[in-house]
Amino acid sequence: MNKDNSVWMDFLNGDTYAYAKIYELYAKQMYIYALHFTTNKELIEDSIHDIFVKLYNNRSKLSHIHNIKLYLFIALKNDLINQLNYSRTIAFEPIENMDSSIKKGPDTEEEYIKQESSLYRKELILKYYSILSLRQKEAIRYKFEDDLCYSQISKLMNINIQSVKNIVQSAIKKIKSEFSAD
Repeated sequence: MNKDNSVWMDFLNGDTYAYAKIYELYAKQMYIYALHFTTNKELIEDSIHDIFVKLYNNRSKLSHIHNIKLYLFIALKNDLINQLNYSRTIAFEPIENMDSSIKKGPDTEEEYIKQESSLYRKELILKYYSILSLRQKEAIRYKFEDDLCYSQISKLMNINIQSVKNIVQSAIKKIKSEFSAD
């Protein structure tokens, strides 16, 4: 049994430490994931809070799951969609629109280098994303930023695994052909 399964089973058995551990491990990741859908901080925080309250209140009705992160991401996506009344196709907000409060000045040279590297990476991602379709952007984000496997992405995007692979592959080909001279 992996660590996630153990924490989840402890949580289902009423261990409040396990519940706190799940929150500690995934709340920040959920917040970052939610920024793909909206930059409304209050909405994101409320949605994450609601999910964890529902999780705690319904723990006796929940069953074993294999991937806590995927479970929470799907719950968050569904909650945000319901709250925002989005249509089935979700438009991701560009990285440059992310809340500026996330960015803060570096304290050390090492932090400065990390920040510059991160800024370069974001600029590169924006450059690559500019040529991709919404579905390609979504699949690429899930695969390379959220580090999800194809089966997890297929569940989030509500399409089959082969379609996810095709979307990711076509996005990579498009990027390579467009920016091969860079």
